[in-house]
Amino acid sequence: MAPDVGLQHSPPSAAVLLCVALLLPTGASGACRTLADLEGSWCYHSFGEDLASSEPGWTRGCFSANASGVVTGGTAEWSDGSPADITSGSLSISCAGSTSVSLEFAGVETNSFSDLAMDADGTVLAGVDPGADGDSAIIVVIKGGGTFAAADLEATWHYYLFTDKLGSNDPSWTRGWFSVNSSGVVTGGARESSDGSSGSITDGSLSIDGGGLVDGWLEFGGVETNSFSDFKLDPGKTVIAGVDSDDTSGDPAIVVVIKGGGSFVTADLEGRWRVHSYSDNAFPQSSHPSPFSADLIFDATGAVTGGPAFTGGSFSIDSDGFMDGWVEIAGVEINSTSDVKVDPGKTVSVGVDINDTEGDPGISVSVPEPEGVLLQLAGLASLLMLTRWRRALTHQEKTVPSGIGSAEGFLSASPGSHLPGGSGR
Repeated sequence: MAPDVGLQHSPPSAAVLLCVALLLPTGASGACRTLADLEGSWCYHSFGEDLASSEPGWTRGCFSANASGVVTGGTAEWSDGSPADITSGSLSISCAGSTSVSLEFAGVETNSFSDLAMDADGTVLAGVDPGADGDSAIIVVIKGGGTFAAADLEATWHYYLFTDKLGSNDPSWTRGWFSVNSSGVVTGGARESSDGSSGSITDGSLSIDGGGLVDGWLEFGGVETNSFSDFKLDPGKTVIAGVDSDDTSGDPAIVVVIKGGGSFVTADLEGRWRVHSYSDNAFPQSSHPSPFSADLIFDATGAVTGGPAFTGGSFSIDSDGFMDGWVEIAGVEINSTSDVKVDPGKTVSVGVDINDTEGDPGISVSVPEPEGVLLQLAGLASLLMLTRWRRALTHQEKTVPSGIGSAEGFLSASPGSHLPGGSGR
């Protein structure tokens, strides 16, 4: 049986879950979002956990919607290999961009989700399924369209991966960078994981088709190779999202990749940001996924000036678009985050980190609210802190673990040389 991930669904061969999140703010001109903003094809990538079985998994697929919000068709695939057709559905959106979606699978079962949202360019969407239906997930959705060639991959790319082990709770993350030439050959890179291990990326190759789907493989330290497929590059060509399973262990993972380049200043942080985070209890504790969404408000100096339960904080951004900072929760708890990457278009940001107090690993993707001037990531720490604050309110006590899991395998590797500071930026 496939692990549940997102929307509950029962295809003919297995019971699995799907979740798609759409964050839809008003356009750059301030005009209302409309159904026309949802017209076209979308490819989604969701990672999460069935809370009943505590098994992680992923789902990915593409669907099309017309200007009236009618879903006209699509296909889906789950991490256990089971496929299903998306036969119909509907989408709705408010002026401010709050979106509801209903999808019907194989003409049999209909599932829905709401309160999801979009980046300023209308091509990248992110959100979480809070688990009210017994399932939790983080989702990144990339719009179709555009034209693509191998040269679009020529750049330095920064990747952020979150994974969990099948059969036991052991979540972890990996982040790193790799450079690709105009022929799609990976010329070098480095990575580090949440268990403190690090290593080099010594070889690899990426290819892209005319629709922006990316396949490839990376070699770590000349020893281990892992492959991936059906990752999606956005029409703006600065964000790649995908889900896949480790070649050896089969452990599922979600990956978001941000293109290097661009120019950034502290004032880019100003505005209201919507943060979407997914974290889980670190090993050896039992699984407790914590998807969460909240607003975080910055002034032009990077100071945190508002947001639910936030009583302070400060963030900085370097000229290459990497954010570091800290946030205070309810005047009590302070947590920090680092190396959060903003894309060159300043419309998507992503990071991974470990909660300062509890040691829980997590991944976070953010977009700005309609009032925001730019799109950035408010930092994984802010969501991990909100998660702790929420748990405290519900009297859920936790034990600080003595260690955390390692993102072994997929886009990660065994311990090796340290990640060079600033390399690949």
